[in-house]
Amino acid sequence: MSGSTKNASSTGSATAVGVAGGRLERRTVLLGASVLMLGTGIGFAALGMWFAAMVSTYDGFSYVISGVITPLFLVAGTFFPLNRMPQWLQSLAQLNPLYHCVELVRHCAFGLDPAADLVHMGALCAFALLAWWLAVWRTRAKLIL
Repeated sequence: MSGSTKNASSTGSATAVGVAGGRLERRTVLLGASVLMLGTGIGFAALGMWFAAMVSTYDGFSYVISGVITPLFLVAGTFFPLNRMPQWLQSLAQLNPLYHCVELVRHCAFGLDPAADLVHMGALCAFALLAWWLAVWRTRAKLIL
């Protein structure tokens, strides 16, 4: 949980600076971004637990970072606009939980879109539940009883 707490506190700090500087409006909605980050952090913590149960050596994590985590960041729409990417990559980005997180944070900062936000929240909840289930399933398989 410490990763999720760190995630929420850093989001809250960035939000406070943005509100204090007058760059961001909708203060009550922006505070919801911290809760959103906490939920996303829980999903990725569960994903990390699943990866930890899957790899047999510490060096195996480099494959996870290179093959899974880095592409997730690159196709989330944070660094590069998705509308300039090929259509197949835009469609693939819909499966990326970070894409849904980025969209929700943008909507918190610049105006809500309730219908789209419900879809994004649903996708993040489904991701967190799936990651949790995979982590529990794989960890149980590794336990010696």
